[in-house]
Amino acid sequence: PHKVWTETKGGKVEVKVASTPMAVEMQLAEWKHGLKALSKSDQTKAKALLSTAATQAKSMAGMAPGYVKLGPAQKDLSTTLDALFDLYGGDKIWTAKDTDELVAMSLKGAQFKTFEGRYKSTIKALGDSPDLSVPPMVWDKAVRNFISHESDLKKATYKNEEDQDRVNLVDPVYRRLLDDFDLIVKALEDPVKKQIAKLKKKWGFWAGGKHGAQHAAEASGMAVLEKTAFGQLFNELNISGSLSEFELWGAMSRAYARHAQEQLSDGKFTLHAFIAEEAATDGFFVNIEMFELAELAEGSPGKTPIDFYAVAADIGKEKHADLSITGGGMKGTYEKDNADVKDSTPAMKDMRAKAKKENDKRRAAAANPGSSS
Repeated sequence: PHKVWTETKGGKVEVKVASTPMAVEMQLAEWKHGLKALSKSDQTKAKALLSTAATQAKSMAGMAPGYVKLGPAQKDLSTTLDALFDLYGGDKIWTAKDTDELVAMSLKGAQFKTFEGRYKSTIKALGDSPDLSVPPMVWDKAVRNFISHESDLKKATYKNEEDQDRVNLVDPVYRRLLDDFDLIVKALEDPVKKQIAKLKKKWGFWAGGKHGAQHAAEASGMAVLEKTAFGQLFNELNISGSLSEFELWGAMSRAYARHAQEQLSDGKFTLHAFIAEEAATDGFFVNIEMFELAELAEGSPGKTPIDFYAVAADIGKEKHADLSITGGGMKGTYEKDNADVKDSTPAMKDMRAKAKKENDKRRAAAANPGSSS
């Protein structure tokens, strides 16, 4: 059976697999991405095993330091991982003995193949020839960052039990880690600039994807992170299966905001933010994108205006906006307001409250179609 053990870090027990000290979650993330390559019957089996493995790993990770009776728990997780290894053809991606071998093996995985394919398609769509050295270089740097940052990133998580699996985006430790992704950002900047040049002269941000903010922003036809190489290439990939994705998306979001400020300074673009009812005040929009714009605007004459839109959720379809509602002047919005980027948090809260109020009215009407408002 495959070796499974635990390590105590920061007062917590973390489950490890194979011969490399990487979290089990990284192995599970690769398998999840490769589900579609399995037959339908094997997909069903794999989903059940992946869920079991995640639960077993989480249970073991929650054990207090010094807890020595780990044999049965290790055996259970090892058995589940064995079944998954066999189901996926025994491709032991994470059995590397060191970081170099781990990177080499991850470059053979399903997630990298998806990333590389997206890169080629993106560059070809711009009329250019793909530089085939870029995907492995970007991937190599990302994986090495995730490995080297693992302990520091956990120091930047919230300390309360409810949010302990979330990174505090304003923590100085977290902010410093983002700098290590500058090489990745630089490698993707040229295609991003070319993509932006083809879009409308409007720069979009969003907060609250569950209730349609991303959908409304993309439907507007303006530039949004997910329509640039920064977002396109990594969307729905979970390279580390852990908190490291906060680093990657934080770095991409920061770079996106910097490009926005650059275009804004040239008088080429206007700023727009789509806010859904569950938009977080401690997420990427406020603590990375708006923070960066405010920092860059510091000391400049005048204000940096941004239009805020309250997003109309599609009541029957998660992650979608109701594009038939255009009260804010954009598809999928109730109304619009304008504020300086330095006042983005109160403006976002106002739009969030308005979105919630109007969505609740429509939910009530949908639940009671015969009643009058």
